[in-house]
Amino acid sequence: MSTAEPDLMILTQQLAREQAPDLLELINSIPGRKWSSGELLAERPDKFRFSRIWIGAEGVVGLVLASRKGTAVHIHQVVVPKLHRRQGLGRQAYGAIANQACEAGLATITANCLKTDKRAFEFHRALGFVIKDSYIDPDDGRKYLRLSCDTESVGGRDQPT
Repeated sequence: MSTAEPDLMILTQQLAREQAPDLLELINSIPGRKWSSGELLAERPDKFRFSRIWIGAEGVVGLVLASRKGTAVHIHQVVVPKLHRRQGLGRQAYGAIANQACEAGLATITANCLKTDKRAFEFHRALGFVIKDSYIDPDDGRKYLRLSCDTESVGGRDQPT
């Protein structure tokens, strides 16, 4: 496997279809409810505007699935395998998403993470996210934190798209 920095790209609908098996393998490698192909490819407002994918020499190496929910951009999934963690990739993707959110007039980014996933929570906290509340998911019975941050805190307007 290569450790060269992968390219950050917008996840288009065509790319999602072409890479669906690899994307589902990545998504379903993290704790939580398992995703289906239908859910991955489902239409959500601006999903293929805000979502990002990293492509490296070895193919897909990570993704951030996001869509517009009301007046915010909501992060549905973030997956960066261990080999590519702690290289600034997540910050890069969130910055690009925040930039597009600012351009679209959206001032907030929201995300959920498992209460027990300290790594995910610390990543979001470092970007300026705060806990809004928590809930128990009826599908998997696990407790999740609802997080929120303004797009300017994440680096909106300062990051390349």
